[in-house]
Amino acid sequence: STNFERNLAEPENAFLCACMSLILGLIASLALVRFGWFRGHLTFAGTITTPLVMPEMITGLSLLLIFVSMEQAIGRPVWKGNAHDLDCPCNF
Repeated sequence: STNFERNLAEPENAFLCACMSLILGLIASLALVRFGWFRGHLTFAGTITTPLVMPEMITGLSLLLIFVSMEQAIGRPVWKGNAHDLDCPCNF
């Protein structure tokens, strides 16, 4: 690993990143609450909430890819049977 990669793993850098994220999140939330509706409000709010939505979207996409590859390997659609058993652990 390079010196740059080792520096990213330092606890001081993680703390600094968390502090900067906290400050930027606070400023963004104040802008949304205090200024009410402004041009680009929905786009700005969507940009802020995107990191909260992405893990579920990635999980859903990966399950879809798994089901499609299993259908190609087995020869019958996996989701026409007990496919709900495979995604139950992801719902908790």
